[in-house]
Amino acid sequence: VGYALADPDELDAALLRREHAAGRLQVIGEVGAQYAGVTPNDPRMERLYALAEELDVPVALHMHPGPPGAAYPPFSMTRMRAANGHPLLLEEPLLRHPKLRLYVMHAAWPFFDETIALMYAHPQVYVDIGALDAGRVDIAGGRDALEPATAAAFLHLDDADAWRAAGAD
Repeated sequence: VGYALADPDELDAALLRREHAAGRLQVIGEVGAQYAGVTPNDPRMERLYALAEELDVPVALHMHPGPPGAAYPPFSMTRMRAANGHPLLLEEPLLRHPKLRLYVMHAAWPFFDETIALMYAHPQVYVDIGALDAGRVDIAGGRDALEPATAAAFLHLDDADAWRAAGAD
C-alpha cells in the first residue's frame, strides 16, 4: 500500500508508522508536492524524507513541468512551477538522508541530463519513464539517453508499479 500527498504539511507520520508496523506500507507516494508549489529541497519535505529513511520505505516523487499551461486556468495549479521539478534540487536532501530510497517519477522530464547526473552521484535514486514511454510526452531521444547511463536504476514501468523495483516488498 502507498500513501499519497501533495502538501508535506499534511503528512500523517503516526498513521504511516502504524501502517508500517502492520506491514501494509510499501511506499510513500505518490508525492506531488510540486503541485503545491513545494520544491523537493524545501524544509517542509524534511519530515517526509526522515520518516521514509527511518521506516526504510521508498519515496515516489512526482517531478515534471505538469501539463501545458499547468499554472493557468483551467488547471487551477496556480502554484505549479516547472523549475520545482529540477532533479538537482534533490541533492542536499539526499546527502542529509543517505539511506533514503527515492523514485523520481517520469525521470524528471525534461531534465534528462540532470537526472542522469543525479543517478550517477546517488545510487539510491531510481526513475521511471512510464508516462514518457506511453507516448504522452515527446521525449526527443531522452529515453535513449537515459537508459544506458542508468541501467541499474532504470525502471521501465508506469507510476503504479515502479516503486516496487526501488526496493519495496
